Amino acid sequence: MSDRSNKPTPSIFGMITSPIQQFKRIKEKPVIWVAMLVVIVITIIGESFVIKGMEISNLDIELGNTFLVLIGSAIITSIIEVLLGILIISAIHMLIAKIALTSVSFRQLFSMNTYIWIISALGVLLNGIVAVIVGVDEPNMIFTNLGSIVHSSGVIEGLLQNIEVFSIWGYILTGLGLHIVANFSKKTAWIIVSAFFVINIIFSIVGSYFSQMVGV
Repeated sequence: MSDRSNKPTPSIFGMITSPIQQFKRIKEKPVIWVAMLVVIVITIIGESFVIKGMEISNLDIELGNTFLVLIGSAIITSIIEVLLGILIISAIHMLIAKIALTSVSFRQLFSMNTYIWIISALGVLLNGIVAVIVGVDEPNMIFTNLGSIVHSSGVIEGLLQNIEVFSIWGYILTGLGLHIVANFSKKTAWIIVSAFFVINIIFSIVGSYFSQMVGV
């Protein structure tokens, strides 16, 4: 059994500049916790910026107390969202790997998806910074998708919301990661990524359609 302690540790921010190298390192040394902490902290900071940018003065609660409650909620939500999100997507990838009979461990997949999640965290951070600058009326406002540029409603809105810079970036990295870390063929990796992208679009379109139906 090879000694992983002597192998280079993947870099969380190296996922931006040299993702292929990081995936190769993750395959050999699937570390998790430092990257997980960085992802959670950046996500919390981004969510806190969004809250700061909200028009909380319109709420019928004392400003200071409201801000503290929302920050506390953002911390808890961010931690649960990151942990649960990575766990679920890793479990799905593991199931597919079992079906495809590819050689990969759950730890490798969990590490891979933790490192990929830095892209989502940076997206939250950037949107949070913009929210502080321009102000927002709701916490779910995203400035990095086409929906923020091309105003629409219903089905088109659901479609445009999924054409988002950081999400597409994350899909591309996932395709690379499944090929390098999980030993999927390039074709299989991109079919899986494309399927996830289409499913997310369908859910968004259906959600937007029903929201329009009930007048939300």
